[in-house]
This record gives sequence, structure tokens and C-alpha cells, in this order.
Amino acid sequence: GDGDDTRRLRVSMLNVLCKMMTPDLTPRELRTFRTRILSIYFPGTSERARVGMTAAQIQCLLDNSGASQLVIDLTMRSEDIHIFYETIRLGIALLEDGNTQVQQSFHSAFVTSDSTRFFEKLSSKISQCSWDLRGDDEREAASDEHAVAKHVFRFLQLFCENHNLQMQNFLRAQSGCKNKMSYNLVLQTVKYLDQFGLSLCLTEKNISSVSQALCTLTEYCQGPCVDNQDCLASHESNGLDIITKELLLSNLSEVGHRSSALKRTVALREEHGLQLKRLSAILLLSVMESRQDNAMAERVLRAIDRHALVAMLADLCPAAAAAAGDRPAPCDDEEGCACVFCKRDVAHSVYVLAITLSHADKELAALLSAEDGPLRPTLAFFARNTDEIEIFRNARLEKVVFPVPPLCRFLTEESRTQLYLETDVDEQGSKVPDLYRRIGDLFEEMKWQKDLKNHPWMFALTERYHVWRTLALVLSGLLNLVVALAFPFDNSPIPLYPSLQWALFSWLAVTCIASATVLQLLPDLRARLPRHRIFNVVTASRPRPLLYGSVLLVALALHLTFLGHVALVGALLGVLQFVNSAMLLVSHVSHNMSHFMLQKIDEDGQRSVLSVKQLFADSGVLYRACYALVCLLGLVHDLLPGFTEGYGPFWYSILLFDIVLYNPTLRNVIQSVTRNGKSILLTALFALILVYMFSIAGFLFFQDDFVLDVTTSEGEREEHACSTLLECIVTTLNHGLRSGGGIGDVLRPTAPTDAHHSSRVLFDMAFFFLMIVINMNLILGIIIDTFADLRKEKQDKDDLRRNSCFICGLQRQIFDSKGASIFERHCKEEHSLWSYVNFVVLLRTKDQTEFTGQESYVSSLLAENPTNLTWFPRLMAMSLKEDSGHDEHDLLRRLAEQLEKATAATEDLSGRLLQLQQNMAVQRKEATRTDMQQKQAERPGPASSSSSQNHRDATAGPSLAAATGGVPQELQIPPRAGSPIPTRRALDLLKAP
Repeated sequence: GDGDDTRRLRVSMLNVLCKMMTPDLTPRELRTFRTRILSIYFPGTSERARVGMTAAQIQCLLDNSGASQLVIDLTMRSEDIHIFYETIRLGIALLEDGNTQVQQSFHSAFVTSDSTRFFEKLSSKISQCSWDLRGDDEREAASDEHAVAKHVFRFLQLFCENHNLQMQNFLRAQSGCKNKMSYNLVLQTVKYLDQFGLSLCLTEKNISSVSQALCTLTEYCQGPCVDNQDCLASHESNGLDIITKELLLSNLSEVGHRSSALKRTVALREEHGLQLKRLSAILLLSVMESRQDNAMAERVLRAIDRHALVAMLADLCPAAAAAAGDRPAPCDDEEGCACVFCKRDVAHSVYVLAITLSHADKELAALLSAEDGPLRPTLAFFARNTDEIEIFRNARLEKVVFPVPPLCRFLTEESRTQLYLETDVDEQGSKVPDLYRRIGDLFEEMKWQKDLKNHPWMFALTERYHVWRTLALVLSGLLNLVVALAFPFDNSPIPLYPSLQWALFSWLAVTCIASATVLQLLPDLRARLPRHRIFNVVTASRPRPLLYGSVLLVALALHLTFLGHVALVGALLGVLQFVNSAMLLVSHVSHNMSHFMLQKIDEDGQRSVLSVKQLFADSGVLYRACYALVCLLGLVHDLLPGFTEGYGPFWYSILLFDIVLYNPTLRNVIQSVTRNGKSILLTALFALILVYMFSIAGFLFFQDDFVLDVTTSEGEREEHACSTLLECIVTTLNHGLRSGGGIGDVLRPTAPTDAHHSSRVLFDMAFFFLMIVINMNLILGIIIDTFADLRKEKQDKDDLRRNSCFICGLQRQIFDSKGASIFERHCKEEHSLWSYVNFVVLLRTKDQTEFTGQESYVSSLLAENPTNLTWFPRLMAMSLKEDSGHDEHDLLRRLAEQLEKATAATEDLSGRLLQLQQNMAVQRKEATRTDMQQKQAERPGPASSSSSQNHRDATAGPSLAAATGGVPQELQIPPRAGSPIPTRRALDLLKAP
């Protein structure tokens, strides 16, 4: 009674604490629920603070109140399965999303107290739950045991979430704490999967726990945690063999058929098998993460059939699935399903694993790069959607293989070209800083283009932005051609010789037919023709309708104009131009809408709103709006009061200036004037000052010489042009600067006999040299120098793009020494600009809890400082290091082999010397015993003593020779001629160190 009530109360309390951090409720329901619970358990917090609390803040609040210690105590003391289960759920809720503070609180509690019982309890639970995989009906666990196993593995995974290296090592070995015994939970998790015939034991009940075990093992290894990787790969449990043979390469759809031989009914859905394959591939990638050698990859390859791995890609993603396009909508099931797109995603994970393994295996690399065969469409699809980059980490380069986010496919070609051509180079010769500053805008543009695709008409209008722009240029030129030929519009035929008219029409017809034939029959000719922007735009994506339509429109308009229907042609072209300019405005706004959106946060969450201020502050929007306004004025000019009737078509002449923005060469010409506009304006101001000074001098001393010949209706007459100072200034400025010889060409000539002739010569010459020769040439020189600088900058940028890597900045000649086309392959495959853009987009779209160790490293750097780009491979490339490292590797290998041989020879010599020393000791003891026996028998004489000594030496000689037979010659001591072998001396030498 009381015990059951207490148990139910504890379970209810733990359940309430879990719900405080649950993300399953709607935002409004969640705020209401949390506010009520927080007001009861934490009455000290304010109402405003309770309403705005996030799940992470509530986790920290409960942790500060002792929730982490509560989980540890209940785990160690509770024997009831329900309390244990709710305790583990509370621990999961506290650690959800890898709360760093809660992880640190758990670790501090483990280190400062004896937590042996905690780890023993978790280890025993995993061992108990492992029986459900053995297929033993008598000991098969209940469904609650499966749930406990799943939550225990999830609990352990969250301990290591976000690659907490401290907890990863602590779960493997509880060292540096007060625990009496250490439990290797990493190994225990591997043993959970280490069952005989694992795939034969998978059921609907245990599939979730097995999947969670794979996720937990992945979190153990990522980061990387090298010791956990070695523990998984090298232990006798054969964890890698289980993952590869029983899960990754096994045909799990046949589990039920094979299990029927064991008289067991096993039903495994296809989506569960796909999930296990995906998790197995991710786990194998985590085992090989950041390994500089190929030892771990070779260990994985020993358990993998290369052909079976590649064939599985075709089974999961046939050619039809590769051509299915993007996923229309996310699957309803969070764990995935067995649809075409989910299978393709699983195959993509396996392909990333295969690419990573191919770096250490040439056979697998050859299979993945096959140029023909039935697998080619599938492999080509995955190759297009998989990227590789190199990052600088821990003072070395690491290769990262990742799937391209689907969002990257929405980056427009115009943005790609603009990024490639306009990225600036910093003082160190690197384009990376400016590249990263632009990635934010590119990311917002991708998101907007993705949302825009849900509106087909608007997307089609935006996608054809360059079509409308080219059409606007064609229409403006055609309108002004009609105006120039036929204004005023009196609807009379243009007087043109028939032969000339027919020649014009023949030329248009031949041009149209020739262009159609060339573009239809020789599609590869476009690559050989000059790379002019107009030609590229006209022949882009869908070139023929625009090209043929433009030619036919010009022919029809000129034909109607020559026939006298000028007003009709002008009106139709004007309406068409206005409609086109309106579509161009809408297309421009839609294309750049991501730049005009602001992020606003309210009670319903974060949403994007249009900023009218930013919209009208954009120069492109203002330009396109003014362009449409000019087109409208050309149409309605005659209808407006106060305007001269019939002059409306003259507005269209303003539209011709659009060619300046269309053509980059003309833009450079304009920039040569505007770039140093300040210098030109200051020089012009100085010229005005000089004109003012010369005007004063002319007014004071040469007023009578300012006589101009004026032609009127009455005839020619002379008129004074310097009656006032203002007239002198205007005359000097107007006539003096426009005359080749200066103001002297305009003033009245003087005779040498005139009194002020000398002063006039000085005045004229000073004006000529100061104004015409010096000042005007200064302005012209500034313009010419600016144009030359622009041309040089363009050449330098082109040379930099052609001869240096965009990412690492290494020059072409460094790679040319390694072989031909190495530099192009390096820029296209190893350090591709778009691969790094795709990687940054991946970091912004991927859930942080699913990051690999390399992705977490880069993400943490960018989170601390968005301008921290130390992870880029500056002036480094793995291909160069591999080439330069081959010689060093061979040298080290040879030295290692020589050292191994020398060590073996030394050990052999030491053994022989030890054996020799032992033999000498035995011989010495025998000789001493023989001498003592002879001395006791009789006292020897000189002769007998000498013969006895010779007999001893002769006896010891053969034994010594036998003992030293295996000793190298240089270590043997040669006896003197005619003397016995110096046995005692040899023993003394052997005893010496």
C-alpha cells in the first residue's frame, strides 16, 4: 500500500520534471505548462522570466537545484524498474541537445564521489538487455526491457553529445576518481551487439534499441576519441565485423526467411533495415574520423566485400531513383520510410563511406570511378552530390567528405559568376575572407530561391531575368532605330530604293537561317566562338526561341516601318517595352528579395518581413523603376498636359544608356571617369579659379580686345563681350577653353606697334600653357591613367584566377613541377570554391547534434568568431604533402627495417654470450675441483705440475672451442702462438660490461 503509493508518487514527480523540458508541446501550450510548473517549484523567479525561459535555461535551473545529483542517487539506489526508467528519462531530458553545463555537473559528481554503483547499474542493465538479442525464448526480455535498453543507450549518448572528450574517456575508464572499480561502458555497448547471428535476432521490439546502440557508439568515437575508436575496432568482440557483415552488407529483408529455419517468426520492415544500414555507415565513418594513417580504414576494408558494397548502391538507388529529382516533401515518419528518396539518402550515406574507404584502397576507387556499366548513372548522381574539402586542424590537414545540401542547388548562375569574378584579394593574396563575407548573402538567396520554387509563375519569371534584360536592350535599340528612320510619324512609306530594301530583307533572312542551322547542327560550336557576354546570354539554357524571336521581331518591325505603318510599330514596340520593363523590375526584386527581408521575432516565433526602406534603398530597384517610368512616359507623353505633342518617342533615347550596365567594357570606360572623380573635380575647380583670374586680368587690361563677330538676321557685326566682369568670365570660359589656341584665338588681334602688345602676348601664352596645355591634359591624364589601372587590375585578377588557387593561394608553378594538369585538378577537386561554399551551407542547415568532429570544430570556430578562418588550408595542400612525404616515408620505413634487423642481431648475440658465460663458469668449477683433488692426493713436482697444467688446458680447450663456436669471429680472442688458450683471460673479458 504505502510502498506502492510512494513509488507512484516518485514516478509522477519524475514524469513532471521531464515534461518541463519536453519539446513535444506547441509553443503556446508549452509556455503555459512551464509557467505553471515553474511558479510552483521555483516561486522566486519572476513571471516575465518564467514566460521567456527556453528548454536549455530550464535544464540549467534544474541542474543548479540538484537534479543531476538526484539522477545519480536514484540510479544507484532504486531497484524498481519503473523508477529506474523514469530516472533515466529525467537524465535524458536534462542532457537533451548536449547541455554543456549539465554534462559538467555529472562529471564533477562522478569525480568527487564514489559512483561505482552508478556505472555498475548501467553496465548490468545493458548486460540484462542483451539477452533479448540471443533468440532465447525462455529468457527473452519483455517490451519494457527494450525500452530501458534504448533509454540507457540514449542516456550514455547524451553524456558525450557535442563530442565531449572528457566524458567519452570517462565512460571507457573511470580513472582519476574515487571509484573502486572501473566499468568500460564503451565495450559493454559493443558486446550488446556482439551476439551470434545478430541479424537473425532483429525484431520489431528490439530494432529501436539496436539503432540507439549504433548511435551511441557513433557518439563515443566522433570528435575524434582515438581510444574509443581503438576499443571498438581492436577488441576481441569483433565490433567492426558485426557492423559491416551483419548490418551494413546483410540483406535484412531476408531475415524472416532465414529465421524460419530456427522456428521463429521475425518480421522486419524495410524502413528499419534501411535505418540500420544508414546508422552503420555513419558509425564506420566515425571510427575512421581524423585518422592520419590508413590502418583503421584497412581494418574496415578487411571486413567489407568491395563489389558487394558498390552493388548495394545500385540496389538502393537504381538509375530511375537517381533521376527522380528533389524530395517533394519530408516524410511523415521521423525515422524514415522505404520510399525512393529515403532509399537514395541511405545509399548516399553508404557512398560517402565508400569514398572515404577508397582513399586507402585502389580497387574500391577503381570501382567507384568506372566510366561505363549499369552502375554508371547511380555513381554519377552521387558523385555530383558529394564533395570533398581539406581543413587545417591540430597543425595538420584533414580531408572531409560530405553530401552536398539540396539547398545549394538553388544558387543561381548569376550569383556564382559574380562571386567568382568579384571576390577581392586581401593583403596576403587570399580571397577567403571576402568569400566568407559573401556566403551569408548567398545562403539567404538559396533559401529564398527554394521558397520561390513553390510559386511556379514567379519562379519562371525570376529564372528568365537575363532573357528580359536582353530583350529590353533589343527593344530599346529597335525603337530608336524606328524613330531615327521615320520621325516624324506621318505614316508615309520611307523613300528607300527597292534593291536596298530587298538586300536588307535578304540579309535578315540569311542571318536567321544560318544561325538556326549552326545552332541546330553544331551545338559544340558555341564553346569555340568568342566568349562575348551578349552571345552567352542569348545562347544560354534556351537560346533558340530568344535568338529567333529577336531576329524575326527586327525583320517584322523594319518591314512595317518601310511600308509606312510607323505609328503602329512605335506604339506596339512601346507597349512591349513597358511590359518587359515591368517584368524586369519584378524579376529583379524577386531575384534579390533575400536582401530586402528582415528577421522579426514575436510570440509566434521567428519570421521574415519585407523592409520597404531596404527595398527602395537598393540601387538596382531604383534603376529598374526609373527604366519602367521612362518607358511609360514614352507611351503617355502626348496625353499629359503641358508637353509638346508628338515628341514622346524621344524618351526612348534615354533607354540606350542601359548598354553601359550591360557591357563590362563600357562600364570600365565610365569607371575611368568616376573612379577618380574627386581628383577630376578638384582639377576642374582649379581650372575655374584660373579662368576667374584670367577674366579679371582681361577685364582690367584688355577689355577693348574682347570683340566677337556675331551673325544676326541683319548681317554680321562686332559686339563687345566684356562689358561686365560676368561677361568676361563667361566669354573666357566658353570660348577660351573650346579654342585650340586658348583665349588668344577669340580676342582682337594686336599689332606689334600697339602699346599693350607685349602684355597681350604674355596673357595669351600664359592662358594657352596653363589652361590648354597643362590643365586640360591633367584631366585627360587622370582619365587615361585610371583606365590603364582598371585594365591592369582586370589583367591581374584574370592572371590570379588562372595561376593561383582560390582557396589555398598556391601558385600554378608549384603544381606544374608535379605533372601536367595537376593544378586544374587541384582547383576543381581538392580545393574547389563551391565545395567550401557547400560545406558552410551544410553547417548552417545541419542539426548541431549530428555534426561530425570535423564539422563541430569548424562550427565552434565560426561561432566564437565569424571571421576566424584558420581552418582554411592556407598555402597547403594534401596532394603536395603526400608527394613530398613519399620520400620521407620510404626513408623512415628503411630506417625502421634496419633498426629491426639490428635489434634482432643484438638479441641473438646477447643470447649466445650468455650461453658462453654459463659454459665458462661450469668449466671453471670443474677445473677448480680437479685441482683440489690432486693437491689432497700428493704434492706435485715441477714437471708433474707443468704436465698437469697442460692437461687441464688441453681438457678445457675443446670445451671452450665448442662454446665459442657460434660467436662471431671478431669477438673471439686469438691465442698466442705456442701458448695454450687463455681461458681465464677470456672469462674476464666476457664478464666485463
